[in-house]
Amino acid sequence: MSGADRGVRRPGWPAYLGYGLGDFAFNFVWGSCLAYSVYFYTDVCRIPVTIVAGLVLVARILNAVIDPLVGLWIDGRQTGERVRPLLKWGAIPLGLALALSFVPLDASVTVKAFWAGFTYLALNVIYSAVNIPYGVLLNLMSADGAVRVKLATARMLGASISIILVGLATLDAADLLGAGVATRGFMLYGILLGTATGAVLLSSYALTFEDVSYVANRPTSRQFVSSTLGDRNWMALTASMTLSFVASTMIFGMATYFAIYGLNENGSFGGSLLSLTTFASLGGVLLAPAASARMGELRVCLLSNVGLAVMMAGVALFTPAAPMTLALFAIVGIFIGVREPAIYALLARAIDPDETSGKGAIGLGYALNSAFCKAALGVGGALIALLLGAGGYNPGTHVQSVETVTAIRFGFGAVPAFLFLLSAGALFGIRMPSAAATIAGDSAKAAR
Repeated sequence: MSGADRGVRRPGWPAYLGYGLGDFAFNFVWGSCLAYSVYFYTDVCRIPVTIVAGLVLVARILNAVIDPLVGLWIDGRQTGERVRPLLKWGAIPLGLALALSFVPLDASVTVKAFWAGFTYLALNVIYSAVNIPYGVLLNLMSADGAVRVKLATARMLGASISIILVGLATLDAADLLGAGVATRGFMLYGILLGTATGAVLLSSYALTFEDVSYVANRPTSRQFVSSTLGDRNWMALTASMTLSFVASTMIFGMATYFAIYGLNENGSFGGSLLSLTTFASLGGVLLAPAASARMGELRVCLLSNVGLAVMMAGVALFTPAAPMTLALFAIVGIFIGVREPAIYALLARAIDPDETSGKGAIGLGYALNSAFCKAALGVGGALIALLLGAGGYNPGTHVQSVETVTAIRFGFGAVPAFLFLLSAGALFGIRMPSAAATIAGDSAKAAR
């Protein structure tokens, strides 16, 4: 890349709405797959859990391959809009793939497993092919840091609202649509969700735009990779985000176990914790632009991660009663909400090509970051399984051993607290001029 047209167009509310609608649609896919696909395959389709576990693992590996390839393809585009057309081209295929992934077959286990594998992997591939360009679009809609924070805020609002809707509606909607027949209900729900996904993505395409363009000089793929992996700011941000993803995965995955065996509540209390966290995150997201403008995105991310570490350490050390736990998780949600727009605005700045040398790869930079964060989901899940196994967890038993309860509390509170601290520490590796000054530099100025 040899230069950049920084653009002069400032987004109005339709553009903010359009960008927010993008992640609203993507989280129809992400939320339904993350929370309900395993249940659908095992309990509705009656596919053995070992096959389903292998399918999910293959999907994560496939993401690690597909995401960077999509990023390289974006960086190699020379003419026209670089990423926005992919929202239009991919909207209908993504919606169709989502609908097909919830179509059950009345066949042998082998046929059902093959169909599940085909549709689930196709959904993951198409998702990457459309979601990576959507993430890069933040860089191309504006070069202004404050505008990027607002766009990222719109994105996080759309994502949070979508996750809440999917979480609250999926099982009840499937039961209602199927009149009690799970196979029919999930199929109709999948069709409804797929149609909505395609329509909302097309709306996102119509309302957004690209205003920043980079003049490319066709570097090789190796040069793209070296310019990304050799970038200190990108490495620090990706490390911080990956650690946070592992921590969040452990919290969400351990919530039900903690509710039942740590607090002696019923399993639904774990769901209440997660729902409250998501609702509270909406408030945090709304605070993000003002917080970032006042303190800078970097300090917002640092303080949020430290705050999250303190909250989770408190849960691990004191195991508060249910009402206090709910209050703590409302604060956890606010910290998560205020951090996310800031971290994505920082990522956008980190993958911007250098103004003088033109080095950088926005597509690959975002794609590799996405691949690491998706891999973090698998790492978090593996840590949960290891801790439960080490603690001697006995499925189906209402009373667990002291060692098991200790392992659950450790995995729900102490491990995430430590990971959030590491995530905060990784941010000290960032050295960005302008709006995202280094933490050390900011502290020195404050001292003077």
